[in-house]
Amino acid sequence: MGLFKQAWENKNPDSRMKAIAKITDQTLLAQIVLTSKHVDVVKAAFLKIDNLAVKKDLLLNSNGIQAWSQALVLDFIDQTDHETTLYELIAIYKEFEQICRAALEKINDQTALANIVKLRLTRYLFSYDVRIEALEKLMKIKDVKQEILHDLLIDVTDGLLAGKIRKWIDLEKIPETVFIQIASNKSHDWPVRIDAIDRIKNQDFLLHVVMDRVETRETTCRAVRRLYSQEALMQVVLSDADTDARNYAAQKLKHTDELLPYIFDESRTALLSMRAAQAILSRTPLDNETGQRIVDAITRKLLLIPNYSNRKGYFDYLCQILQLSDGQERFGIKLEIIELIDGDGNEYLDNRIFCNGNEI
Repeated sequence: MGLFKQAWENKNPDSRMKAIAKITDQTLLAQIVLTSKHVDVVKAAFLKIDNLAVKKDLLLNSNGIQAWSQALVLDFIDQTDHETTLYELIAIYKEFEQICRAALEKINDQTALANIVKLRLTRYLFSYDVRIEALEKLMKIKDVKQEILHDLLIDVTDGLLAGKIRKWIDLEKIPETVFIQIASNKSHDWPVRIDAIDRIKNQDFLLHVVMDRVETRETTCRAVRRLYSQEALMQVVLSDADTDARNYAAQKLKHTDELLPYIFDESRTALLSMRAAQAILSRTPLDNETGQRIVDAITRKLLLIPNYSNRKGYFDYLCQILQLSDGQERFGIKLEIIELIDGDGNEYLDNRIFCNGNEI
């Protein structure tokens, strides 16, 4: 025996419509709208619902979206002036031009218009973009609230929209805190973030950008250019930040001799000592007495590393710092580049490094 089927689910369309015509229970009608698989049943039940609040909830319920006729949504839009509801409809039906235009025409609230502009939409999938029309409508309003302007600058990452917003708003009047949030939003195109960084003086934030290892080289180096705090620059030089960023920071240090304790202090790690040395030697002639002292202090630490592979890696780094080429020797460190053959018969280059005449 088959399961009992409600009359409004009958295979015969006329029978379904007769069943709906007899129903007056508003709760039941709403339930039918959400559960019926027949579009004609959904439409008929929806039209019999008198309460606008119930209709709104049904239209905004994701369970029934596939079954809606645009005519039902447009009919509801004609019956309401509630701007938050109209915004919510646009957020759901943002790919339907007729619905969006009808709802947008009735929206004048700044916040609602701004929220539409901030909607996520893949433009190339649709020929119509309600966000552009909402922005154009917002731009015609006099004295838009500052907090709304700030939120648009921070949150709108679509390239076309962001460009229109930046041309509309006087960026010179925007506080630094807003630019910090723009620069922090990695969804923005990198030119937008770099422009924001160029407007920031906050040294703690700029240092944070430089030290963020997932940042792009462009943003990292631009942030270093804005650093002037000697303490922050010192942190960059001694960190594992991007190599270009560390080199640029080294050039901005006023007193590189403050790095010497990181080299001569035996408790400092070899890697920290070498980063300090790289900063100093990039500013100090390579053939002076200080350079020799620096290299001697570092090699003492490197020669204590028990693992040959690790020791060799550090000496390779030292050769880079000293800018040695094949056959050159500086401060007792000599580099020779040799050809070797691996087990498969392939040739490759390797470094032979000598420290004071002894191969390391």
